[in-house]
Amino acid sequence: MTARSKTLRLFRKLHKTRLVVFKDDDLALAQTRAKINEEFRENANVTDLAKLDELWNFGEDINRLLRKTVIQCEYDEQTGRYKANMRKEIVLDDETDRKK
Repeated sequence: MTARSKTLRLFRKLHKTRLVVFKDDDLALAQTRAKINEEFRENANVTDLAKLDELWNFGEDINRLLRKTVIQCEYDEQTGRYKANMRKEIVLDDETDRKK
């Protein structure tokens, strides 16, 4: 796989992840879109394979972190409480907490 194709694959993967993690949150979707695009634009001229490897690993770590740790909450005006939208891939420190 070429460096360009690996980079584009990661770019698309991060954008797909943001669509899942921040579903229906227009502000968060716009901010994460801008940040992803900014980071890739800033590193567009990197050609050193060691640096690219470091950036790819960082991007994969960010993708994993977003998918497994970010919980989207919605405010319910009727109850005055927040509801956590838990996805299957969310990992809690203690899995028994999820069953409560």
